[in-house]
Amino acid sequence: MQLSQFEALTQYMDLKTPIYLKYPASDPNGNPVSQLKFAANHRDLVLVIGPKPLSLGQLMAQTAQVSYQAQLLRPNGQSILGFQLDKNYYIYLN
Repeated sequence: MQLSQFEALTQYMDLKTPIYLKYPASDPNGNPVSQLKFAANHRDLVLVIGPKPLSLGQLMAQTAQVSYQAQLLRPNGQSILGFQLDKNYYIYLN
């Protein structure tokens, strides 16, 4: 998923919304996305798992200067395909 696609799909969501990642895919609960780092190609973004989730607003602030063509990637380098919302409207990337 490109950063521009993610931003377009979440533009009307609450900026306090926490972001989680279904990683590994077999994990039904997901893990908090706590950081972003550049991939080896210096363009795409790798999501980093940690103890506390970034909010949508924090992610948008951190990516403000990043190319809209950047891909969002899992820790293993695979592309994020999309996301879903849970009953609390938390974002779960998958």
